[in-house]
Amino acid sequence: MAKPSAARPATPERAAAVEADASRDRAAGAKSKAIAELEKKTIGALDRGEGDVVGAGEVQQIRRTEPASVGVGRRVVAVGVRVAPPRSDKVFRPLPQRPLFYPRDARYRANYLPGRGYLERLGAEVRKIPAQLAAMSLAAAAPRVRTLPPPDKNSLRVAVDLSHKALPIEGGQTVVRVRIRSTDQLPARRPPLRLHLVLDRSGSMKGEPWRQVCAAAKDLATRLTPEDRLSVVVYSDDARVLTPTLAGGPQLAAVAAEICKMAPRGETYTQAGLALGYQQARLAYDPGSVNRVLLVSDGMPTIGPNDPYRLTIETARALGEGITTSALGVGRDFDALLMDRIALEGGGNHHFVRDVAALPTVLTDELEVLAHQAAEAVDVRIRLADDMQLLEVIGSEPLSEAEALRVRQVEVAGDQRLQRDQGIAADRQKDRDGGVRFLLPTFRAGDEHAFLLRVGVAPGSGRREVVRVEVRYKDMIAGRNAAFVGGRGIDQGVPGETAEAQADADVLLSEAEARAADALQRASEYLDTANLAEIRQEL
Repeated sequence: MAKPSAARPATPERAAAVEADASRDRAAGAKSKAIAELEKKTIGALDRGEGDVVGAGEVQQIRRTEPASVGVGRRVVAVGVRVAPPRSDKVFRPLPQRPLFYPRDARYRANYLPGRGYLERLGAEVRKIPAQLAAMSLAAAAPRVRTLPPPDKNSLRVAVDLSHKALPIEGGQTVVRVRIRSTDQLPARRPPLRLHLVLDRSGSMKGEPWRQVCAAAKDLATRLTPEDRLSVVVYSDDARVLTPTLAGGPQLAAVAAEICKMAPRGETYTQAGLALGYQQARLAYDPGSVNRVLLVSDGMPTIGPNDPYRLTIETARALGEGITTSALGVGRDFDALLMDRIALEGGGNHHFVRDVAALPTVLTDELEVLAHQAAEAVDVRIRLADDMQLLEVIGSEPLSEAEALRVRQVEVAGDQRLQRDQGIAADRQKDRDGGVRFLLPTFRAGDEHAFLLRVGVAPGSGRREVVRVEVRYKDMIAGRNAAFVGGRGIDQGVPGETAEAQADADVLLSEAEARAADALQRASEYLDTANLAEIRQEL
């Protein structure tokens, strides 16, 4: 393509379109080399302001013009035809409406997810806007929520707080905060890895996304030890095993080289890729290792199911078998909602790679830090007193009946697996009703997470119980079952001004941060459609 003039530089979008067009022409053999060359020239003319596009849709005519030698105006000197890049078959999914009613006895979606790829992606986009830098600097300078000290005995410490210690006789609202903090204790060395890469090599991965995949493969080849194992599955229109499970070592450099030679093409059959990845993980499963599938994709299925529930059925089943799934989103247009849900259902982590330079940090987090689990099967149950009203579960929503059943199946399967593999007695055979419930399949070492509920307190006086909290979990440091039971009450009868003056600013700041994170997450889902109206509404 001819170099554009300084007056009208080529946009990245147009350059990407040119590159995609030329690749498609060569692969399909639909056009001769001469016509393809003409196409490049005419598109180059467009970049220089010397041509225009006639027609819309998939087939477009491109005319290249130059100043007329006689008279005024321009004359057409070349005409080309191009097949416009097909529009994504991804069906845009509007985010679910926030619940109008929060049942006090139901399972809720857990929002603990290490990595937070969607927030990193949104931050990367926002940093492009100079006008936002001042606001971001102010946000960075804001006081942070106090962190809990690490536990001194068990692998988890649990704390229950209220935003108000007292309320007036006429009642009011308070925020319940349940925080979980894991131990910082780590083994001297990480456990062996059984890592199974599932790589999206569809046409949408061409260019920078595939360069990131190539860089990730090269980086992994240097990080895995002879005790580790790696398999590689690639998928586009279908899926195939590129490399069955191999021990870490010099031979992985050849695997990385083979990945880098591949050319992205075709559609995106994510379900087939994941199914084959789980097959490899089951074949190589080792109870003494970290068994993990790592999906690397822009997350936009064009073949097979693309709704989060159907696509993650096998992901949840694998989690019950001890195989976690992490998702690494590449490119600017990855489907954050889908990648987020895959990681949530898989008990793994969600990353976003801004550029190749960010990969080492992401992989260090995934392979080293996140390999250490402090607890598994963390069942959090928050019971409100009968005269308390649940107004909101901040940043979450109740699960459907089918989703709740799947969570229960994951809990039971994990309970049985840990008894078989780790000798931790099974204690989840019977389910108990009642309370706002969350299940965290895994909780990594050195981490902290908070659940927040806004509660309405009816008129009354004296000391009243607000909440009781029960947390059961598998302590992976001590190798045993562990539990926490605690609660909080509130005094009623003080003036309203006194109640607000005594409010716990730390809990209220936790609420504000949780709401901001939820808004950022929801706003980030609209990035790929550039839906500014929805982004503004969420923010």
